[in-house]
Amino acid sequence: MVEQKTGGSIVCIASTASHKSLAPQTIAAYTASKFAVRGLAKQVAHEMAKYDVRVNSISPGCTYSSHTQPWRTMLTSRQNYLDGHAERGYGTESE
Repeated sequence: MVEQKTGGSIVCIASTASHKSLAPQTIAAYTASKFAVRGLAKQVAHEMAKYDVRVNSISPGCTYSSHTQPWRTMLTSRQNYLDGHAERGYGTESE
């Protein structure tokens, strides 16, 4: 994009965990990494603006899958998660 002087877009995948605490979960490393993704996107956006490159991050919520099953069954975490989201539900793998 820079060498070709065409501009462009970069989209980084963060998580809702980088916006809202998911206590009492023990996912500090995951949350920290998603905060880092958001911070990286913001910084790179400033650095790449002069090249007409847009940089954004998106933060999808929890997806209903076997990987998230243990987390979803914890009522306090589930309610904490759902209370902070307009959709009030989980995404699916097909979405």
